[in-house]
Amino acid sequence: MAAVMGIAPRTYAYYEKGIREPNALALSPLVREGWNLNWLLTGEGPERLNDPRALVPSQDLSARELTIALELAEEKLRNEGLWLPKSDFSELVLLILEKLREGWAYNRIANHVALILDRISKGESDVGGRPALDEPGPVAIGEGVTATDEDDHE
Repeated sequence: MAAVMGIAPRTYAYYEKGIREPNALALSPLVREGWNLNWLLTGEGPERLNDPRALVPSQDLSARELTIALELAEEKLRNEGLWLPKSDFSELVLLILEKLREGWAYNRIANHVALILDRISKGESDVGGRPALDEPGPVAIGEGVTATDEDDHE
């Protein structure tokens, strides 16, 4: 953490022990890394600003962002011939929205989603990147997926 803040480890240790208080200059690198200044100062609220649970009403979801996220998720699933349950599809859309808000380029997000879907199709992980449990993986379209299943997330 001292390296991220650009300070000596001893100085950081003083902050941790409550011997010294960091000033705004010391905290600014953490804010640039996505840490929530309110949490750093008071311990209240989410630790990180890029945490999807940290969205507050002032960060309204735009129709444009949502449209981009939905279209990208649907396109990638269609290209891979995959289907996801609604909950996983929603998680994928939220992941895309998070990357859009972090300023990722569209192509970078598309490549990231493709990698996630590849791991999912191999049963290696779920949408959040967590290792897959003993759950069945997504079903390839055309292998027992009904029209209503495909429409679940469209």
